[in-house]
Amino acid sequence: MKQRIQSKIEAEVAQRKAEAEAQIEEKLASMPNPAEVAEIRQVQTALNFFEFDAGPVDGVMGEQSRTAIEAYQAYLAYPVTGQLTEAEGQFLVGAYQKAQEDPATTQKVAGAHPDGIKGLLLVYRDALAQKGTVAVGVMPTFSVPVAEAALSDRCLKRAEAGPGTIAGANPAPKDSATLALSLAFCAARDVVIAESTAAAARAEGFTPAQIEQQCLGFAPALATLVALLPESPPGDVVSAASAFIERTGQPPEQLAGIAATCLGVGYRTDRMDLAIGSAQILSGLGQATYGELLGHHLALGFGAGPRPDLGLAWFDWAFATGISAQWGADAPDRVAQILAAAKTLNQPNDGSAAATGAAMPSFTVPPTKE
Repeated sequence: MKQRIQSKIEAEVAQRKAEAEAQIEEKLASMPNPAEVAEIRQVQTALNFFEFDAGPVDGVMGEQSRTAIEAYQAYLAYPVTGQLTEAEGQFLVGAYQKAQEDPATTQKVAGAHPDGIKGLLLVYRDALAQKGTVAVGVMPTFSVPVAEAALSDRCLKRAEAGPGTIAGANPAPKDSATLALSLAFCAARDVVIAESTAAAARAEGFTPAQIEQQCLGFAPALATLVALLPESPPGDVVSAASAFIERTGQPPEQLAGIAATCLGVGYRTDRMDLAIGSAQILSGLGQATYGELLGHHLALGFGAGPRPDLGLAWFDWAFATGISAQWGADAPDRVAQILAAAKTLNQPNDGSAAATGAAMPSFTVPPTKE
């Protein structure tokens, strides 16, 4: 009897001990993680600094903080989710820390920006782009599914538009050569814009206006790449584009859809930097026909150059594949006409061959007097 009572007491003690330990574990589990609280405080402090009202800096991710995150994401054209990705959070906190390094300069830059303190985020993002860094959030997030080929539609449109030949098969004067290349360039531009518009319509979950905003936000990240075009031969530019592509971490198919879409946005909005950078990416992805566009930019001086020598080099690079350019397949002499016009522009006024690889200086140095 006595033993049974002792066993019952021990069982009750063990049960109460287990219940107490469970309550303690539950309380510990419900307590916020100190590291997580500190991280949320950092985010709230940065949001408030950049005038996205996150409310009290209490380390609690409440509704007001999430609303502030949404405003921050919308401002930088990120996907608006109310939840920061690791990269978005790092950029936000990093931008805040940079702003604290030199308060006087921070106030000066913010005062000169139309968006004030918020504008610092754009300034810092563009500064990263100038250094060749693909800043977080800069990469467009839409994807473009591959459209089924509609050869009949294209043939019908080309038939309605009439033959796509270029006036002046063998242009001699430079104004005729310029006209010939301009006609070819404008015809290609029209097709690129039409294909870009169609691609944007296929991108699910994004309006054309949102896609345009993302593409324009992408342009600063391309600045270093674009700057190479009038200074370097095609091989070097393609190598740089390939390195840029690798840094983005995007699948080639998705990046090709993004670049082709942004290329059309660049032409439609007259943002030559965006158009050139997008064509460079496509060339870096092995789509050599887009090298023709870069040749036109350099030969005619739209957004780069004029560098007729490099323009000719890009035409040679684009046409070396033996594949006719996709913007004038119905004109059998199109490639020959483009090359003839480009060679004419590459001739100095006396008709002799121009030096390639670098622009010849035009100044003269008088001899020294003895």
